[in-house]
Amino acid sequence: VKDEQANFAAIAAGVEPPMLEEGQNHGLRLQVLGEIAQKNPRAVERLSDDAKSIWQARIQHLNHMVQQEQNKQIGRKGAAPALPQG
Repeated sequence: VKDEQANFAAIAAGVEPPMLEEGQNHGLRLQVLGEIAQKNPRAVERLSDDAKSIWQARIQHLNHMVQQEQNKQIGRKGAAPALPQG
């Protein structure tokens, strides 16, 4: 959580954090960024154009990695569950 909060601070400064594929909880990172935007929408609104591009690319990367993890699970099972799991 603190790591992704630090990544947001880097994004706000115009620095793109590394987009790691392995060893990351992408869903949690995506959740942290979503909470930042929800709790303080002005923080995202105040980003420069470059920082907004970095922010959007990071959200896209994290969403993609979450989807890849789901695809991996589907590949192991051969199909996705027909009903929501919960």
